[in-house]
Amino acid sequence: MVGVILNLARPSVQEIDETLLKFTELYSNDATAKREIIQFHENYSSDNPIWWYTRDTFIYRLLNRSLGTINVDNIFDFRFYIVDLYHHLAALHRDQSIDPRTNKTVVRYWNRPDFISLNDLSRNVGGLVSFNSFLSTTTSLQHQCYPDSKDDILIEIVNIDVGKETAMPFANVAPSSVTADDREILFSWYTPFFVQSVEQSESSYSSVKLQLITKEKLKETLTEIARPFIGTLCDPERLLGIGRELESNDDNQKAIAYYKKLFKIVLSNDQYHIIDIYEQLDQLYKEFNADNNVDEQFGDFIRPANTVDYNPLEICELISA
Repeated sequence: MVGVILNLARPSVQEIDETLLKFTELYSNDATAKREIIQFHENYSSDNPIWWYTRDTFIYRLLNRSLGTINVDNIFDFRFYIVDLYHHLAALHRDQSIDPRTNKTVVRYWNRPDFISLNDLSRNVGGLVSFNSFLSTTTSLQHQCYPDSKDDILIEIVNIDVGKETAMPFANVAPSSVTADDREILFSWYTPFFVQSVEQSESSYSSVKLQLITKEKLKETLTEIARPFIGTLCDPERLLGIGRELESNDDNQKAIAYYKKLFKIVLSNDQYHIIDIYEQLDQLYKEFNADNNVDEQFGDFIRPANTVDYNPLEICELISA
């Protein structure tokens, strides 16, 4: 999804106005939130997204709630802001890579242990993990590092090298932050990490060590994950090709509608079987190209007679690459 969001044409001023008007109406009974939306509407520009993100306002809360719950409609509505925030981080990353600070440890202290599953991470040591949010961290061992309970989790991101080409941008956001805290490091949405170790404790807080990976290593890993899907109905290149064709025909709104429906299918929290995915993709493709169907689009792919379990998170990783 990240790649699609970043490559879509920027919404027009009118579309952005309509989006913010919609959220003004949504928060019509909350005077504070409504005031913050109006302030954002009047003062936001593409060169200050980090400043707005580091304020405790509706934009921070609504964006992270939408990303965390994979609310596709809200994510696409706020794509202008997500793209601006991503590019601002990338620009800071480039500036800071001139004088790289290697082997720094970034610490993130989690106050919401339900946000992450230690059991899932333990089973995935040596594998990849990413988070459905922009990840705010600190280099200070004294800042936000005292647990409220033994259920809390301490996340450490180790061996950070600003000089290497990482899969997604990250940066020290002090120059653009409201707080000007020189210890705050912000990682982009869906930044991938290797799970290095997980230490669970019943008497104290648990700890997890993650490691950033390079763009090249991520490409190798995703290529390997993609291999079983090539030539099938879940081939990410073919799924995304429909949207790209709509974009190339300057039908951006139709492309967005297609992408929204596609992501709602493959990012569903339900554990779909492959036959369910097939039927929904077949319906989706017919909706956007009435003269064809998925069988024709995917050539000699044989419609499965039996249901086969698959992991929708793998499809999520593929189509966001």
